[in-house]
Amino acid sequence: MSENTFLYFMIIAHVLGDFTFQTSQIVKMKMKSNIGLFIHLIIVLFFYLLIGLFYFSPKYIFAISIIFISHYIIDYFKIVLGRKHNISGVKASLSLIADQILHLFFMLLVFYAFKPWVMNNLGYDFITAVFSKTQLGSNLPDKIIIFSAFIMLVTRGGTVFVKTFTGRFDNKIFNEKCKNYFDGVVIGEVERIIIFVLFILKLYIFVVFAIVLKLVYQRYCVKEEICDYKGTFYSVILAILLGTIYNFIF
Repeated sequence: MSENTFLYFMIIAHVLGDFTFQTSQIVKMKMKSNIGLFIHLIIVLFFYLLIGLFYFSPKYIFAISIIFISHYIIDYFKIVLGRKHNISGVKASLSLIADQILHLFFMLLVFYAFKPWVMNNLGYDFITAVFSKTQLGSNLPDKIIIFSAFIMLVTRGGTVFVKTFTGRFDNKIFNEKCKNYFDGVVIGEVERIIIFVLFILKLYIFVVFAIVLKLVYQRYCVKEEICDYKGTFYSVILAILLGTIYNFIF
């Protein structure tokens, strides 16, 4: 474990609440009424509260309160602007990026403002029971936390980013042609996992091979009307970007 473990826990809690467990139905409810936003915030809060099992203290309560309130304010104004201006296309992409940057900013703010973050006895006993001293010394728990968060980002999170950047959330004609969930979504998620894992293992030649294989598959095995080279481009860029960030951290 390291002094950054609390930050890594916040990142995985955010990914779980903002991507993995934020379904399309919740997103649609958020745009129609405040009930959807309330459900989303409860889910987000739940995952942040789980961190309290390892770090419960007065400053933890204060920090999570800041995260929760800031998350509400950011999402509220994003929804209001989305309803008012019917944001789509490039604006939707910029809105998504700005939304995630602001959430990350507040996570970093509370992390650095209230350092040091010391794990309580329950957390310490659990970690030492699961991992050996050698594994703790090599920061294996931190690597597992971030790896898990990034895998969730390249799957469900990646789907959200790619669909937003390509405009497929708003393209009813394209979505009608892709009624089969396997068309694009699952393939894209598997593709991003493979590229991400190969990249963090620094097997760059295999990354290139995987990209070429995907392009060949699209060229010869996918119907022309649903062939999405733009989606593949954004998908590959996202996987490589997350792989670069992971390698930078560790």
